[in-house]
Amino acid sequence: KNISINLKIVYLFRKYMDTIIYKKMNNNKHYINSIKYLVNKIVSIEGDILELGTYKGNNAIIFADILKKEKINKKYIGIDTFNGYVDSQIEDSKEKVSQENRDALKKIQKTKRWLTTLEDVNKKIEKLKLSKWVELHKGDIVKTLPKIEKKISLLYVDCNVYSPSFFGMEWVYDCMEEGGIICIDEHRKGGETQALKDFATKYGQNIINTNNVYPNGPPKYIILKK
Repeated sequence: KNISINLKIVYLFRKYMDTIIYKKMNNNKHYINSIKYLVNKIVSIEGDILELGTYKGNNAIIFADILKKEKINKKYIGIDTFNGYVDSQIEDSKEKVSQENRDALKKIQKTKRWLTTLEDVNKKIEKLKLSKWVELHKGDIVKTLPKIEKKISLLYVDCNVYSPSFFGMEWVYDCMEEGGIICIDEHRKGGETQALKDFATKYGQNIINTNNVYPNGPPKYIILKK
């Protein structure tokens, strides 16, 4: 019972902190300009924008707002379970990331920090009149991504776990045109970072460190497909 109460306290605190952080991000010009920089890089490249890990839709709103204002003929596509990580995928990465990292993900999962709903995110987007530029999908990335038959010019990975990150990178790579971008939001070394390193090695791509520091601007690392 005490454990349950403690987890609830942590969950409520996390939700409060997330609200504070996301308000700052929405008013953070450097953060928004970092997203705009990515979009401007792929304006002339065929394909939509895909984010793995939508959460509350903060990036969805920023991307969509840029597409709307700049009159760019692309869509933001987001995939999320809206219920946290897929537990089996945390363990799938045991040969790729440290036990410490996997334990941290499990701990966060127990607090239900990432719990939200597709309906709530869609309502937020509808309220801002951005639905035309946004397409959201609920589900496990590994199972859901193959159902999305669209060309991607920018892949933004923010799901923290190795296996869906690497899967997503490989899935979009074949049909991505030269100059397309694959990037990760992660600012600590973990699943996304290792996935990008392994992907770059496998496909002979160079990783660029943007030196962005959270929360002033994503992404931390990017690959420009060559």
